[in-house]
Amino acid sequence: MGCPYLPTSPSASPWTPEHLRAVGVALTACPGYTSTLPAVREVVEAYAHWEAGTLRDHLGGPPSPAMLDGLVALKGGIRERDNAAMAERTKGGA
Repeated sequence: MGCPYLPTSPSASPWTPEHLRAVGVALTACPGYTSTLPAVREVVEAYAHWEAGTLRDHLGGPPSPAMLDGLVALKGGIRERDNAAMAERTKGGA
C-alpha cells in the first residue's frame, strides 16, 4: 500500500486524492506515514504562526530555509485542495 511500515506489494498503491489522480499523479508513500514525520509536524504547527505574522516569536528566532520551504509547500497544498473542492462543487452547475 505504499506504507513504509508494511512489506511492499507490487500490486498495491497508496490512496491518492481524486484531484491528483485526475491529472495523472500517483503517490508513492502513504499520506498517513508522511504526515507523521517530525519535519512535517513542525511545519504544520508553525503554519498558523506564519499566517499571523508571529513565526519568529513561535520559533524563538528566524525560520530556517527548510521551514520556509515547508510552509510554502503546505500553503500550495492547501490552495490545491481548496481549488479542487471548489471545482467539484461547481462541476455541472455552470
